Amino acid sequence: MRRRLLHAFLFALILSAMNIAVTPTRAESPERRAALKLCRQKYKETMKGSKYLKGADRKVRMEAAREERRKCRELAPKR
Repeated sequence: MRRRLLHAFLFALILSAMNIAVTPTRAESPERRAALKLCRQKYKETMKGSKYLKGADRKVRMEAAREERRKCRELAPKR
């Protein structure tokens, strides 16, 4: 009896996991994807440029890039 309950529980758990994995996610709009791509490009270029700075200047530039990326993501169109 215990074994049957265990198997039923595991089967239900596997089915629920598959259901979650198969559930389609909300598609992003082309405008949002384009805006996020631009954010990534700007961040990448800034990080590459900060590679040539030293010490505190590098840290300041990297923090500014992270903050700019965060703001850019927030301002990207939602739909």
